[in-house]
Amino acid sequence: MSKKKAYVIGANVRTSLSPAIFNYWFDKYNVDGEYGYIEIEEKNFEKEIKTILKDSDLVGLNITMPYKEKIIPYLKHKERDWTTLDHTAKNTGAVNHIIKNISGGWTGCNSDDFGFGKAIEPFEKQIKTKTAIVIGYGGAAKAIIYNLLIKGYKRIGLFNRSFEKIEKIYNLNIFKDHDYYKSRVKIYKLEELKEHTRDARLIINTTPTNPLKSSIKWNIDDNTLGFDAAYRPKGGTGFLNRFKSQKRIEGIYMLVWQALPCWNGWFAGPDPTTNPEAGGRLIKNRAEIDEGLINHLFNKIDENK
Repeated sequence: MSKKKAYVIGANVRTSLSPAIFNYWFDKYNVDGEYGYIEIEEKNFEKEIKTILKDSDLVGLNITMPYKEKIIPYLKHKERDWTTLDHTAKNTGAVNHIIKNISGGWTGCNSDDFGFGKAIEPFEKQIKTKTAIVIGYGGAAKAIIYNLLIKGYKRIGLFNRSFEKIEKIYNLNIFKDHDYYKSRVKIYKLEELKEHTRDARLIINTTPTNPLKSSIKWNIDDNTLGFDAAYRPKGGTGFLNRFKSQKRIEGIYMLVWQALPCWNGWFAGPDPTTNPEAGGRLIKNRAEIDEGLINHLFNKIDENK
């Protein structure tokens, strides 16, 4: 049997920590698999993605910037005019991983909302008023907004440098299928951010830089939580320095939690040594998040400073 293979693809993924996550799990669960990265220039995306998807040993891909939306047309069923997407990918229009489906084609999935939800879960009891700010509007931001809506956030401010880009948010399926969500999300230009930080109880940065510039005096409540999706360098972009130490949520936790469904879909499976008639088959090699993994990733970040 050939070795199962998976990759992370994007325009700049040679420093991605995803291979470190999967290699840690390969060792921990004694799985003979392969996970690496493939950098693709945008001009070559169509040619290269078609070749990659033909690999018979491929069990899945992680997809990162700028291809979370661009990959969707290439997942179309070969013999039927449809594309299979999971619930989150359908509602956000963004895919962060793909997995083989029963027809032999690919299903586009999005575990970014799951990863974000698990990352902030230990802090959620601190949030008394469900008001949030999301800065940036890439594929991860869409999944985060989706998660916040599902969690019942009443007011979400979305800020982006390109206002024309975020005006399109209301075209997402989540708003088409649920009109009452539209009133909960308001869009703003990034330069308006200073006027809104005081009222937010959760402020989320999904950009690769720090939008809370040191030249500005920001009005942020001491009880407000800060989440920085950037996980490199350790501690993020400097964005979290604007929040109390116990109110900071690092992006590395979203990274590992979003990887969990990918691993379990690609490399875990029914344990053939169990009896399905005695309560169903157990799942073999199902991964877990542990402090050993987090420390391993922080060490990798330190090595590549």
